[in-house]
Amino acid sequence: MGTDGRWSISADTREVVDDAVAVRRQIHMYPEPGFKEVRTATLVEHKLKSYGVESRRLCGTGVVALIRGRRPGPTMLVRADMDGLPVREESDALYRSRVDGLMHA
Repeated sequence: MGTDGRWSISADTREVVDDAVAVRRQIHMYPEPGFKEVRTATLVEHKLKSYGVESRRLCGTGVVALIRGRRPGPTMLVRADMDGLPVREESDALYRSRVDGLMHA
């Protein structure tokens, strides 16, 4: 923790966080219905590849990746939904849904 009582974040970590926020906002702005997340899956694949992570498609628009650690140890599974919901977004956020009647809620 820094001297001001807040957590200090390294420049490398800040860069990853900023990138993750940008990707989240891209996904949020262009939601796609279930099993039609072509744009979203492609974005996720490109991001994983840019990090050196191999991935593959599953069931058309699902993306599966395996990140191997440097040492043996426990395995963790992370799952995330990518589909938008049939809800009209009522937000003024700059990253609000650009797709009428569909949003990530």
